[in-house]
Amino acid sequence: VLISFTTPFVGMGLYSNITRKFHKLPKDKMAAYMSNLWLLLFFSFSFVFLTMSFGIMIYGDLFGLPKHWILVLPIMSAMNTLNQFNLTILRNQEKAFRYGSIEFANTALNLSVTLLLILGYNMGWEGRAMGMLVASAAFSIAAVIMIVRGGYFSWVIDRKIINEIMKV
Repeated sequence: VLISFTTPFVGMGLYSNITRKFHKLPKDKMAAYMSNLWLLLFFSFSFVFLTMSFGIMIYGDLFGLPKHWILVLPIMSAMNTLNQFNLTILRNQEKAFRYGSIEFANTALNLSVTLLLILGYNMGWEGRAMGMLVASAAFSIAAVIMIVRGGYFSWVIDRKIINEIMKV
């Protein structure tokens, strides 16, 4: 439930910008656009992470969860957003099989790790959270690799692009 709370603040629906621009921009411009999306994701993640860190220092155990799990929430949200970037590109490329394969593999890994930790190691709810974390980490790394190898990332930072993204 708490991951659903942090994702809009970290991800800010940035992936919707990919669909808006994907067929309008040439690939090199789309790569520049993606770079700016990643930069905005980094800043929104940093803001949420720091805000939650200060909140924990001031208010302590606000949700009755271990503090480290509260701080994992924005990290998982950022990783899930990176995965959504990749899935959005695949959707716009009409690569349904690859899209579905990634979604299926993500679910299978998430479920497998969760069941192993809950049933095999009696970790309870933390086993579920760890399963989600492992799957998010694995598929965000895979997403970064696929986006970069696919030519949809460059190191171009452009204030005009950032302003345009923020207007949506």
